[in-house]
Amino acid sequence: MAYSSIHAPATVGNLFARVRNFIAHERDAVRLGLKRREIYRETLCELSSLSDRELHDIGVARSDIRYLAMEEARKVTL
Repeated sequence: MAYSSIHAPATVGNLFARVRNFIAHERDAVRLGLKRREIYRETLCELSSLSDRELHDIGVARSDIRYLAMEEARKVTL
């Protein structure tokens, strides 16, 4: 004896909703990644363009520039 369910349209609709949510999540992840990359590059370029004297005045070692740029990028949210 076979048992069948007639809930196929509901599962198909659920599948479409799950796919739509997945795509939206991935799109948001890409946007966030691009925004973080932009902030990282801007911060890196701005701090790298400062002289050693200017960096000393603001209390930043040249070796910390990449770390500071990464930390600034991590703060970004959508």
